[in-house]
Amino acid sequence: MFVQTLKDCGRRVVVEFVPKTDPMSRLLLANRKDIFADYDRPSFEAALSRHFVIRRVAELCESGRVLYLCENRSPAISRSVESPSSPSPL
Repeated sequence: MFVQTLKDCGRRVVVEFVPKTDPMSRLLLANRKDIFADYDRPSFEAALSRHFVIRRVAELCESGRVLYLCENRSPAISRSVESPSSPSPL
């Protein structure tokens, strides 16, 4: 899954969940069979939580889109990606 790729991106990541009800999602999926039965917010959060601690959640208006600020659970990633002198991204 996408979340497994994110875990190698660094100590902190910001990721957006876009629901199937989003107008752009509907447009992109209009002519395709829905093969993503478990693509919903609870499943997305569960997948994130396996590799990250969710620090902040911001719901974006009425769109159903949600932003997540997450911190990697792996201490090895935290040490290897950020040096002590690098500024915090957020």
